[in-house]
Amino acid sequence: MSTRIAYTLYSLARMIREDRYFAAGFITILVVIILSAAASIISPYDPYKIDLINKLRGPSPEHPMGTDQLGRDLFTRILYGGRYTLFLSASAVLLALVIGLLVGTLSGYYKGWLDLIVQRFVDILMSFPSIILAIALATMLGYGLETLVIAVAIAESPFLIRVVRAAVISIRDLPYIEAVRLMGYGDLYVILRHVIPNIMYVVIPQVTLQMGSAILIIAALGFLGIGIKPPTPEWGSMLNEARAYLMDYPHLLIFPGLMIFLSIVSFNIVGESLKMRLDPKARSLIGSRSRLVWGLYRGGRRGLDERNTSY
Repeated sequence: MSTRIAYTLYSLARMIREDRYFAAGFITILVVIILSAAASIISPYDPYKIDLINKLRGPSPEHPMGTDQLGRDLFTRILYGGRYTLFLSASAVLLALVIGLLVGTLSGYYKGWLDLIVQRFVDILMSFPSIILAIALATMLGYGLETLVIAVAIAESPFLIRVVRAAVISIRDLPYIEAVRLMGYGDLYVILRHVIPNIMYVVIPQVTLQMGSAILIIAALGFLGIGIKPPTPEWGSMLNEARAYLMDYPHLLIFPGLMIFLSIVSFNIVGESLKMRLDPKARSLIGSRSRLVWGLYRGGRRGLDERNTSY
């Protein structure tokens, strides 16, 4: 186990050293998580304390991001808001991962009528945009952190089900899987010991990409008033509270919006980098696209040169 952890840390350090985009995204995520976790140490202010005397102040040394309409320190609320936004997003993605691994593995491994039913149900879910599906589910399930996580997880799970199913189908009939079956081991052993571990190179990048999508949905639900309610600090609900002050006090929207933007972009960058690093098909696809673009560029330049010389 210690050897595996050491190898993982070595691989992570190597990616940070070799891929500057991955390094930027990973470091940004790490900084946001650390700042949110250490909010009570970093900021001396109470995120719920109202101070009407100092309301709607601009950024200053005392309040680096200013204060909101109730005089609460905006920097403090953004730090605490990261706890809610990131924790709820991570919880939803983990639940979606469990659903995706369970349903996708069974669907891809056994195929037949089970696969047909699952895929038609997934088609129905994917016919709706994730955010619309999450809004509908959150409205039906009612208010609560648990129901919010469940709604986002259900909205995110169809993508993971599809990815897991495709990966399982690609390896279920390989010789080493057949050899394990011929040795007399049951399906549960084959799935847990040989199928799932060998599809994680596809699942891990997809989970990272789903984190960005989950953050967007959680923030959107908060902005629409369906997610976390004020005065609880959450980036989406902070945007909702600040809408009335957009023209006169834009900093109330800029800073929460910037945190949402940075978090989503960082997770997407890390996810794409992991996909290129772990999935050989993705690397070959990127390479073929690059060669195609370069060929079109060379062909276009050659055509321009020939046309210019003809004149």
